[in-house]
Amino acid sequence: MNEMEEAARSGVRFALDDVMLDSANLAVLSRCKFHIVKIDRRLVADIRPDQPRPEWLAGLAALLAATDLQVIAEGVETPAQAQVLREAGIPMAQGFLYSRPLPARALQAFQAWHETPAAERGR
Repeated sequence: MNEMEEAARSGVRFALDDVMLDSANLAVLSRCKFHIVKIDRRLVADIRPDQPRPEWLAGLAALLAATDLQVIAEGVETPAQAQVLREAGIPMAQGFLYSRPLPARALQAFQAWHETPAAERGR
Protein backbone atom coordinates (compact mmCIF):
# COMPACT_ATOMS: atom_id res chain seq x y z
CA MET A 1 0.00 0.00 0.00
CA ASN A 2 1.43 3.39 -0.80
CA GLU A 3 1.74 6.19 1.73
CA MET A 4 -0.69 8.52 -0.03
CA GLU A 5 -3.50 5.97 0.08
CA GLU A 6 -2.86 5.30 3.76
CA ALA A 7 -2.82 9.00 4.58
CA ALA A 8 -6.01 9.57 2.57
CA ARG A 9 -7.79 6.87 4.56
CA SER A 10 -6.86 8.71 7.75
CA GLY A 11 -8.46 11.92 6.45
CA VAL A 12 -5.55 13.68 4.74
CA ARG A 13 -6.54 15.48 1.57
CA PHE A 14 -4.02 16.13 -1.19
CA ALA A 15 -3.89 19.18 -3.43
CA LEU A 16 -1.92 19.74 -6.61
CA ASP A 17 -1.01 23.35 -7.35
CA ASP A 18 -0.33 25.19 -10.62
CA VAL A 19 -1.75 22.50 -12.89
CA MET A 20 -1.58 23.01 -16.63
CA LEU A 21 -4.12 20.92 -18.54
CA ASP A 22 -3.54 18.98 -21.70
CA SER A 23 -4.92 15.58 -22.63
CA ALA A 24 -2.04 13.72 -20.92
CA ASN A 25 -2.44 15.66 -17.68
CA LEU A 26 -6.20 15.13 -17.67
CA ALA A 27 -5.66 11.38 -17.99
CA VAL A 28 -3.22 11.38 -15.06
CA LEU A 29 -5.58 13.46 -12.92
CA SER A 30 -8.43 11.05 -13.57
CA ARG A 31 -6.37 8.21 -12.04
CA CYS A 32 -4.53 9.98 -9.23
CA LYS A 33 -5.38 10.29 -5.56
CA PHE A 34 -5.49 14.07 -5.45
CA HIS A 35 -8.59 15.65 -3.92
CA ILE A 36 -8.02 19.26 -4.98
CA VAL A 37 -6.42 20.69 -8.11
CA LYS A 38 -5.56 24.35 -8.55
CA ILE A 39 -5.44 25.23 -12.21
CA ASP A 40 -2.70 27.61 -13.20
CA ARG A 41 -3.53 31.24 -13.79
CA ARG A 42 -2.15 30.97 -17.35
CA LEU A 43 -5.12 28.75 -18.21
CA VAL A 44 -7.60 31.21 -16.74
CA ALA A 45 -5.93 33.98 -18.74
CA ASP A 46 -6.95 32.02 -21.87
CA ILE A 47 -10.59 32.90 -21.09
CA ARG A 48 -10.94 36.11 -23.10
CA PRO A 49 -13.72 37.90 -24.97
CA ASP A 50 -12.32 36.59 -28.28
CA GLN A 51 -12.01 33.05 -26.84
CA PRO A 52 -14.59 32.65 -24.05
CA ARG A 53 -14.40 28.84 -23.95
CA PRO A 54 -10.82 27.62 -24.48
CA GLU A 55 -10.20 23.98 -25.48
CA TRP A 56 -9.03 22.84 -22.05
CA LEU A 57 -12.33 23.84 -20.43
CA ALA A 58 -14.36 21.04 -22.02
CA GLY A 59 -11.83 18.41 -20.89
CA LEU A 60 -11.84 19.75 -17.36
CA ALA A 61 -15.65 19.85 -17.26
CA ALA A 62 -15.74 16.20 -18.37
CA LEU A 63 -13.23 15.25 -15.67
CA LEU A 64 -15.29 17.03 -13.01
CA ALA A 65 -18.42 15.20 -14.13
CA ALA A 66 -16.65 11.82 -13.82
CA THR A 67 -14.83 12.36 -10.50
CA ASP A 68 -15.22 14.01 -7.12
CA LEU A 69 -12.17 16.17 -7.74
CA GLN A 70 -12.43 19.74 -6.48
CA VAL A 71 -10.95 22.42 -8.70
CA ILE A 72 -9.84 25.91 -7.74
CA ALA A 73 -9.10 28.37 -10.52
CA GLU A 74 -6.19 30.72 -9.90
CA GLY A 75 -5.79 34.17 -11.39
CA VAL A 76 -9.42 35.11 -11.95
CA GLU A 77 -9.39 38.79 -12.87
CA THR A 78 -12.68 39.49 -14.63
CA PRO A 79 -16.35 38.79 -13.95
CA ALA A 80 -16.55 37.10 -17.38
CA GLN A 81 -13.81 34.62 -16.40
CA ALA A 82 -15.61 33.86 -13.12
CA GLN A 83 -18.90 33.28 -14.95
CA VAL A 84 -17.36 30.94 -17.55
CA LEU A 85 -15.68 28.93 -14.79
CA ARG A 86 -18.91 28.64 -12.77
CA GLU A 87 -20.79 27.48 -15.88
CA ALA A 88 -18.10 24.81 -16.40
CA GLY A 89 -18.67 23.50 -12.87
CA ILE A 90 -15.74 25.23 -11.16
CA PRO A 91 -17.27 27.13 -8.25
CA MET A 92 -14.04 27.98 -6.39
CA ALA A 93 -11.62 30.63 -7.56
CA GLN A 94 -9.06 33.11 -6.36
CA GLY A 95 -7.61 36.18 -7.97
CA PHE A 96 -7.58 39.94 -8.14
CA LEU A 97 -11.30 39.97 -8.98
CA TYR A 98 -11.92 39.01 -5.35
CA SER A 99 -8.94 40.52 -3.50
CA ARG A 100 -5.36 41.54 -3.83
CA PRO A 101 -2.97 39.36 -1.79
CA LEU A 102 -3.25 40.23 1.89
CA PRO A 103 -0.70 39.99 4.67
CA ALA A 104 -1.73 37.45 7.32
CA ARG A 105 -2.60 40.16 9.88
CA ALA A 106 -4.92 41.94 7.46
CA LEU A 107 -6.67 38.66 6.68
CA GLN A 108 -7.05 37.92 10.40
CA ALA A 109 -8.48 41.40 10.98
CA PHE A 110 -10.95 40.91 8.13
CA GLN A 111 -11.99 37.54 9.52
CA ALA A 112 -12.50 39.01 13.00
CA TRP A 113 -14.58 41.87 11.54
CA HIS A 114 -16.64 39.42 9.48
CA GLU A 115 -17.34 37.23 12.52
CA THR A 116 -18.48 40.22 14.61
CA PRO A 117 -22.28 40.67 14.57
CA ALA A 118 -23.31 43.56 12.31
CA ALA A 119 -24.92 45.43 15.19
CA GLU A 120 -21.58 45.53 17.02
CA ARG A 121 -19.38 46.57 14.09
CA GLY A 122 -20.28 50.27 14.22
CA ARG A 123 -19.47 50.73 17.89
